[in-house]
Amino acid sequence: MAILTGKIIDAETKAPLAFINVAVDGKIDITDKNGVYVIEDLPEGEYFLRIRAPFYEPYTDLVYVREPKTVKNISLRTTHL
Repeated sequence: MAILTGKIIDAETKAPLAFINVAVDGKIDITDKNGVYVIEDLPEGEYFLRIRAPFYEPYTDLVYVREPKTVKNISLRTTHL
């Protein structure tokens, strides 16, 4: 089984984003105060990584997860109303 982990930051300020929902194949994690997420126990393969956060554009990407660990860092852009 593999782990998908990474850090989510604000694209403009480069500040880490805490308490952001990260979903992969029905598994959900919430970033910690440093913007880090960890999703464990994924079989090796392709997955859609989805992130939704207030005031930020939705993010979806196809990620290939390899054992033992895959790192995917993400920059989110703010929504312009």
